[in-house]
Amino acid sequence: MFREMVAFARKIEPTLKALTLSALVFPSVFDSLIIPPALAQSAPSFAWDPPADGPTPLGYKVYASQESGKYSTNPIGTTTELFLKTPTLPLAKWYFTATSYNAAGESEKSREVSLVTLAPPTNLRLDSSTNYIFPLKLVWDKSESSTIFGDVKYRVYKRNRFPETSTWSTVTDTMNTFYSAQILQAGQFVYRITALKGGFESSFSSNDINVLVRLAAKQE
Repeated sequence: MFREMVAFARKIEPTLKALTLSALVFPSVFDSLIIPPALAQSAPSFAWDPPADGPTPLGYKVYASQESGKYSTNPIGTTTELFLKTPTLPLAKWYFTATSYNAAGESEKSREVSLVTLAPPTNLRLDSSTNYIFPLKLVWDKSESSTIFGDVKYRVYKRNRFPETSTWSTVTDTMNTFYSAQILQAGQFVYRITALKGGFESSFSSNDINVLVRLAAKQE
């Protein structure tokens, strides 16, 4: 009997390995980001590629944990599709993995991905009163996470576009959804915003803002 069980296990092992997903990835709307280190959402959506060979799975399971590599036996969701939107998750850094399954059992876990469940601000824009001289006023829409987690703080970043620099410097943190300043330096600058809450920081705002500043000539 024991030999028969071993033989059966050896028989289904290749089947289960063939079910293994090549990777857990974000859906096509995030294809420019693929697996960012901290893509922020409160209820993230995932998509994945089906197994490259072997039998067609009956379905897929997605697991979540706040500790890398350690997952419970209960998936956060099960689906027959190649995508899944999770329930709203508490503010934290989360790790995810996926498996496929059929009548023979469940596959090995896919590559792990992680994110922080804090959505960035959106629709960053220049206030209509801003001109190319000064003052500067940036405006943005609230992080969607503020409706779930309460008040969210925002961090303004800036870098030089001309002369070009690759380093982003922190300008200020604010509870407002705007930032204004008198700029006394001519040049071209790029601004972006993140959301902050409980020691976590979201990914950057969905768009950057380029600002050209020309100082007015002094009156003689």
